[in-house]
Amino acid sequence: MIAKQYQSLIRNELSYATYLFLTLLVASLQVLKQVKLERLAEALPLPILFESRRKKLQRFLKLEALSIETLWFPCVSALLDEFFTPRERVYLAIDRTSWGCINILMVSLIYDHRAWPIYWAFRLFRTSYVNLRIQIPESLTQRRLGLA
Repeated sequence: MIAKQYQSLIRNELSYATYLFLTLLVASLQVLKQVKLERLAEALPLPILFESRRKKLQRFLKLEALSIETLWFPCVSALLDEFFTPRERVYLAIDRTSWGCINILMVSLIYDHRAWPIYWAFRLFRTSYVNLRIQIPESLTQRRLGLA
């Protein structure tokens, strides 16, 4: 089940059919506790063939409406409004991990000895040097989250 504080935000961003499919997907993930495409396709309660469910799931996961900027940033903004006052100091942790040619960037908000994920990116680079401006897009700046 999707947390109640996120439901209305997500419902506003997605079409009704997309929201229902997302709800089914989240429920299936919570029961299965696995993120394997074939297992998810088997578990989805849709009256269509397995291969059709798998292809539907693949198409769904490629939707632009499921981007971090579209779905997650409004949720993060609501959390910031709920837990912090406008002038309150917040702490961010920025971590970049490199596994061979795969670079993972994670930006988290530190609150009550916990890290809340705000932004993440997976990129493939040929060199180990990565410019931070390349990894953190414009959408994470002051314009979207009010961070300066």
